[in-house]
Amino acid sequence: MAKPIEQKNRQKILIGVLIVAVIIAGFFWYSNLQKKPSLENLISGDLSGSASLVNEEKIKNIQLDINVLDDSLFGSLRSHGVLPVTAGQTGNTNPFIR
Repeated sequence: MAKPIEQKNRQKILIGVLIVAVIIAGFFWYSNLQKKPSLENLISGDLSGSASLVNEEKIKNIQLDINVLDDSLFGSLRSHGVLPVTAGQTGNTNPFIR
């Protein structure tokens, strides 16, 4: 029994759409593959120059405010407990035995 003409046309259209979708997906995959740095660059630390310099400048310009340690609230903190912590009594070595 021969297939109707409409079904053959639908199959041709579906195959065409699938081929176009595969081509588009391949293009995006290939373009994203090109953007990723290689393993050698990551190990050697050779990242993009401008981003690396910006991060280095941010790190160099970090200033810590240690005036918090002089605050009266920080000074009023007390330790509750005994340090160093000692091991106490433990339970059964086998928890399934009563």
